[in-house]
Amino acid sequence: EVHGHQTLLVDADIAFGSALLNFNQAADRDLGDALWAEDVDETFLSNIMIPLGDRLELLPSPASLEKATNFETVRVERVLDAIKNSSPNIVIDLPHDWGVLSNHVINEADDVIVVGTPDIIGLRNTKTMIKYLAALRADISAYHYIINNAGIPKRISVSEEEFLQAIGMPPLAVL
Repeated sequence: EVHGHQTLLVDADIAFGSALLNFNQAADRDLGDALWAEDVDETFLSNIMIPLGDRLELLPSPASLEKATNFETVRVERVLDAIKNSSPNIVIDLPHDWGVLSNHVINEADDVIVVGTPDIIGLRNTKTMIKYLAALRADISAYHYIINNAGIPKRISVSEEEFLQAIGMPPLAVL
């Protein structure tokens, strides 16, 4: 809204996506339906997308273990192609598990933002992803990381400085 760009938010965490809850929405159809459909195009997706404002739409996750599976590459490619044609700006929230969907999105992305928590596991996972991205895509225009959930009381935290030392670049933001 601030930048005036039409944007599509895709909740790609098939099993545990929370965008519908976060935006207080409900959906009859979702990304899981698109991944299982035989014929997916922009029209199919537009019937699933939920408008959240003048310039933001949501392609929700089913948040369902029944639909959570490692989809065939051809299905993922077909849906991602339709997604690419449906909006000039696309933000895809990927799940923590690694499968065909996550791998394909990472390989196709113009920009990648890794979100890590300020603990030892979050540091390790963020470092692993940044190292993977650097090796995978020399042509990627940008990859960054954000430290999320910083400053929570009574929590053993890894500092922003420790992230900088371990990863070799500062975080894009600390939230």
